[in-house]
Amino acid sequence: MILLSPFLLSIFIVEIIILTLFSISLYWAIKISLDFDLNNTSTYQYNLANSGYLVAIIITFTLSVKLGIFLYFIFSLDALSSIVPGAMCAAGILSGSDFGVFMLGLKIINLFLLSGWLLINHYDLKSPISKYMKLKFILFQPLFFLLVLEFILSLAHFSQISTQTPVACCSVIFSQNEINSLPFYQTKTFILSMFALSFILYSIFALLKKPIPFGILSIANSLIVIYAIIRFFSPYIYQLPTHLCPFCMLQKEYFYIGYPIYLLIFMTILSGWFALILFFLKKPAKNALFKLGLIANCILFALLISYPIIYYFSNGVFLN
Repeated sequence: MILLSPFLLSIFIVEIIILTLFSISLYWAIKISLDFDLNNTSTYQYNLANSGYLVAIIITFTLSVKLGIFLYFIFSLDALSSIVPGAMCAAGILSGSDFGVFMLGLKIINLFLLSGWLLINHYDLKSPISKYMKLKFILFQPLFFLLVLEFILSLAHFSQISTQTPVACCSVIFSQNEINSLPFYQTKTFILSMFALSFILYSIFALLKKPIPFGILSIANSLIVIYAIIRFFSPYIYQLPTHLCPFCMLQKEYFYIGYPIYLLIFMTILSGWFALILFFLKKPAKNALFKLGLIANCILFALLISYPIIYYFSNGVFLN
């Protein structure tokens, strides 16, 4: 049973510890969100504030661990493909049940929600009057239940995968015929045009330091980039015209190039996400956020474009 593999056992043990600490923190989060009052200077409020600082430290530590374990989770998905028949990469493991895609999607959403909570907590700790104390603990409550849902989905997904039952490989999941039959299929010219346009718009608003369009474009740009990777760039990375998998590039055979690619995508979204949060907190977004997003996006653009260019100079033709 795949659920008993060392990779998943270590992840689930850590997740259980995290959820246990979060469950304890939830009690105080509810208490503080109900009783904390900035304008009240009683001893009870003072003790509540001190408790809030302690709980925030616990949550910050566990959230940091949670963010770190996500990379190990991605690595584990790829490692598990070697023991599950039919799987060639993480795509096969994710296709092993109806919960796989939802589980990964929720993990990614939670990743950004956790990062956003840490940002709000950072500004709260910098405030001499704990300006965001109540807000951050109110936001922690739905976040807690999303993390519980993520754990349940993970358990449900991996409990349905067996080392005896074959799963679909990425060549089937991301086959050229399947991709071309999707309603949103577009020509490669259109995909490249959208890829270039989103890069230009993102860069312009990063230079103009406009948080709202910058934040919205950070998400839109990243979705277009991921679609462009699947539809256009992945065959050049693998040097195979029919190989459209966005997960195989995480493997050793391709020099783990997927990790820096997805890390750069994460950085472009994160910078825009932070800019949006600071806007709604009525805080000015630091120039470093816009610079981080711009630099990450430029490196990502140059890295992806280099693959078809190198392929053309090596072979004299582009892939069909």
